[in-house]
Amino acid sequence: MGSSKKGMLNVLIAAVLWGSSGVCAQFIMQESQMSSPFLTMTRLLFAGLILLMLGFVHGDRIFRVLQNRRDALSLLFFSLFGALTVQFTFLMTIEKSNAATATVLQFLSPTIIVAWFALARKARPTPLVLGAICTSLAGTFLLVTHGNPTTLSISPAALFWGIASAFAAAFYTTYPSTLIARYGTLPIVGWSMLFGGAMLLPFLRRPGHRFCG
Repeated sequence: MGSSKKGMLNVLIAAVLWGSSGVCAQFIMQESQMSSPFLTMTRLLFAGLILLMLGFVHGDRIFRVLQNRRDALSLLFFSLFGALTVQFTFLMTIEKSNAATATVLQFLSPTIIVAWFALARKARPTPLVLGAICTSLAGTFLLVTHGNPTTLSISPAALFWGIASAFAAAFYTTYPSTLIARYGTLPIVGWSMLFGGAMLLPFLRRPGHRFCG
């Protein structure tokens, strides 16, 4: 299988797994009354630890990125505005609506990425890409309004968090490319998730704050 086909297969698998994770998250929050911030923290901490262990077993030098001050700061920036934000906004959208709506809204991120690169590089998208963007926007419009532009079929809070999730996903996808090229996928994604989850700990451990509900 060529690299292009492998890439498309990985994208397909990632989309299925991400959508499935949204369904699981919705079930957990509904059945256990767990708050989205606590679930975000739990997901990030455990996923980060697992990915770092996999990287270590795989032979990656997982601590190398922490030895470079500039790259370590870049990793922390990505942890906050990438790993943490993309998870938190996604789960908040689920909390305010449902997993299907959250997934559709977040998957506006490719449109944001294309628009950003078109502006930054002054490269006009191909007709096929433009068609995909228009279809994506039309589908989102129908989801949000049910065809009536004067009303919303979801709450304003769900729309806000969903759009924020799309921007966060676009940043999460594009920002760490240099770090990943230098240190590998598992160390960068693993540390970013672990740091992102750790960043929520001080807020969720305040006196009187309930982890659930």
